[in-house]
Amino acid sequence: MERYIIFCTKEQTERAIKLGAPCENPDDFTPMRFPTAEQMRGWLREEYGIQAFVSTLVGNTASVYVKGNFTMFNVNNCDGMPKNFDTYEQAILAAIDAALDYLEKGE
Repeated sequence: MERYIIFCTKEQTERAIKLGAPCENPDDFTPMRFPTAEQMRGWLREEYGIQAFVSTLVGNTASVYVKGNFTMFNVNNCDGMPKNFDTYEQAILAAIDAALDYLEKGE
């Protein structure tokens, strides 16, 4: 079952720590001990009321959404069109990035 665990990146962990996440310093441990995507999503939901989620469209192609503070948006390409991802792993990490961006901008 361990192959199905999606770990956040070091950068995501560092960004979340700056926003108050109860994570250990990412320099003190290996990537296998970074928070999982589910742990990060749970913290975003409980601490900030933000939901970062993936909506599967066709086959393996997925779109990413972030919902919080009466706002919902799709993660877009630079042309404004929804950005699609080939794997769930890519999509969920992009959703976490978008939620962290949202919080860092103070929107």
